[in-house]
Order: sequence, then C-alpha cells, then structure tokens
Amino acid sequence: MTPAEANEATTPAARPATSVAELDRAIEAVRARAAAFARLEPGARAALLRECIERTAVVAEAWARAAAAAKGLDWGTPAGAEDWLTGPMLVVRNARLLAGSLDAGTISPPISVKARKAGLRQIADVSGTPSVQSAVLTTRAYAAREAATTASFVKAWTEAIAVIHRDKEFTLKVIGQYTRSDDPEIVEETYRTMAPHFKRAPHPPLEVIQTYLNELGQKDERVKRLRVEDLVDTRFVRQLEQSGFIAELYR
Repeated sequence: MTPAEANEATTPAARPATSVAELDRAIEAVRARAAAFARLEPGARAALLRECIERTAVVAEAWARAAAAAKGLDWGTPAGAEDWLTGPMLVVRNARLLAGSLDAGTISPPISVKARKAGLRQIADVSGTPSVQSAVLTTRAYAAREAATTASFVKAWTEAIAVIHRDKEFTLKVIGQYTRSDDPEIVEETYRTMAPHFKRAPHPPLEVIQTYLNELGQKDERVKRLRVEDLVDTRFVRQLEQSGFIAELYR
C-alpha cells in the first residue's frame, strides 16, 4: 500500500473512531512488551524505531487531518496544519533521536523532559535564541477593513500575555490542561522555556524575520524582493504602548 492509499484509507470519513477500549488494549500491548524491548541489543532497538518512523510517515497526513478535524480546524490553514508539528513530526523526531540516526536535535517541552528521562543528554539550551514562537497573522486587506476588530484582538492578546507574566500559578494550570500533563516538571519547564518569548509589548521581531527572509532568499528569488516592512504591521501594538495600556497592565 502506498502512502497516498494509506492516507485515503485512514481518513476520518473512511474509518470509524477508535473506541476507548481499543486504545486501552493497544496501550496495554505496548506496556506488556516494554521489558522485552529494553532487553534487546541497541541495534535491534534502533531497527524497530526506524521501522516505526517508516510506518508513521505512511499515516502521518491522515493522523494530522484527523487531529485537526477533531478540534474543528480547517485542513490547509495554519491552525489546521499545527497538528503536523504536535503529532507525527514529534514522534518521528524522537524516534530518530532514540535510534541514534542523529547526533543531536532540537526539542521543546514536554518532549524535552521525556527525552531526558529516556536517557538523552542535553548539550545546549537554545530556548533564549531569538525566534518567532507564536505569531498573529491576517491579511493587510482585513486589517484595513476591520481595523477595530483587529485592534480588539491584539488588545486581548496583550492582556493574555500579562496574565502569563503576572499569574504564574494560573498559567501553569492552563499549560497542564492543554498539554494534558499532571507532571509538575513538564509544566514548569514548558513555562520556563516559553514564557520569555511572550514580550510585554508583542511587536513582531523584525530582525528575526529579516534573518528568515535572508535564508529563504537563497533558494527563492521572489523572497529577495520582499522587505520586512511589507510583512508586518506594528501600529496596533504601537497604539497600545502610546496609550499607556500596556504599562497599566503591569502596575
């Protein structure tokens, strides 16, 4: 069966939802073989992990589509595509690391904590590296047509950032809820790693975006013609700063 045929055969429309009982049986089957897996020679374990990578790749799109559909997200949109990252990509990345096919790789919470507990060693902490962790995107036409709505959204987003910084206890509870984790180490590391990226005044990081453009421009001539100013609109955050709204949030 080709990957395309497997994806078609495993889409939510073609396959009924897996029952809780079936999931429990599958988890129990994995748990029952855990000790045997641990006793295997490293090469045999690596071979099984690489086989898991191949099988994951076959059903990756169907997996991501099903996850997006379960959340009510439209496939093909940035929000819907996020399930590529939170599902099959993480599984493949971890399997590759564990199989020894990579000397090193970047991972983030909660996977980073699980990786350390699995015996992987952390050689560097790059969580402070400037990057775009989260972005609010819209079209220039929408921002112009619905300026009040856009401004209200940016205002609410900025207020939420203030909660992250001012109410750590509440934020940890939210992280635990949405990562479905009751492990305090995982929740704490997620907060420690991610919170600094949410700036009080959430201006787009122009220098970081320019770096991305420089890299992409090496492969696509069209990107070379783009300017950072063509891709960002800072007026909504700037208005909140000038009005004193952001400063008031932290008093």
